[in-house]
Amino acid sequence: FLAFLVLRTRRLRNGWREGRVGDQVVLLSEDWGPAVVGFLRPEVVLPRWCEDVDEKALRLILDHELEHIRAGDPRLLVLAGLLPVLFPWHVAVWWQWGRLRAAVEADCDLRVLRRHPGETRSYIDLLLDVGRRLSAPRPLAAMLSEPYATLKRRIRIMTMPTPNRPW
Repeated sequence: FLAFLVLRTRRLRNGWREGRVGDQVVLLSEDWGPAVVGFLRPEVVLPRWCEDVDEKALRLILDHELEHIRAGDPRLLVLAGLLPVLFPWHVAVWWQWGRLRAAVEADCDLRVLRRHPGETRSYIDLLLDVGRRLSAPRPLAAMLSEPYATLKRRIRIMTMPTPNRPW
């Protein structure tokens, strides 16, 4: 399954073209993304519809994907994704892998909001918009949008009050 995903992503990547968003080189696809793909050299993939969104939303999308690259999330997800492959019968491993994916996305959201204070509402609206446009989940890609339950959890985490004096 893992080899299939790698080969499929490589085949898809051949159909993507390089483009520029601001000062950032990205891959542009018909409908795949926004996401980060690649293990050794992660790259941002943006779908064609991103060319039509306003500059502020595009900056949030790009910052989200670049945060994944800065934090090394694609490598973490691929390496952690090996455990369910090695132990496919182990339900707890699959459960933990799903929780890790959700935690990676929530952590990335918080890093993006730290870079863009006061943009929480527009960022949540963007997540919902991207979620509506998402054609299908991508198993081993760090993405801006995820399934509804995960998205709901991410929004809850983003809108939780921050304690005044945390430990």
